Amino acid sequence: MSGTTCICGRPVIEVLRERYGPIPDECVTISRWYRRRRGRPKPPVWWFDIALAPLKEKKCSHQYLVCKVMICGCCLFHILRVPTKFLLENLDGLRSIERRGEKFIRLWLSAASEDRFTDVVGKAHLSLAEYAI
Repeated sequence: MSGTTCICGRPVIEVLRERYGPIPDECVTISRWYRRRRGRPKPPVWWFDIALAPLKEKKCSHQYLVCKVMICGCCLFHILRVPTKFLLENLDGLRSIERRGEKFIRLWLSAASEDRFTDVVGKAHLSLAEYAI
């Protein structure tokens, strides 16, 4: 996470902790805004791969999803504070992947205004909009 910066060049995790209190690193996942390109999702999305093991171990009561957007050279972001319980209860509707023997939840959250923060890759197409802070 050390390479991810936001407004004023500060690390995103530092800004989150300043605003919302102590948050362990494993409770924060950061994504850039992926626009339509060959080999990428068709709608603009924020792409997250969240390790499943820490969720199941309940190390975090919430998962902070940071959705970055660069506009005119300025880094802005949306933050979703998603209850771990919600993700675990909805595993069947979310896409799972395995990478190097580790399991992940893959979310592609829509960046389009009409369905912003809706997962477009899982079969349940869950909306996480209510968790925006």
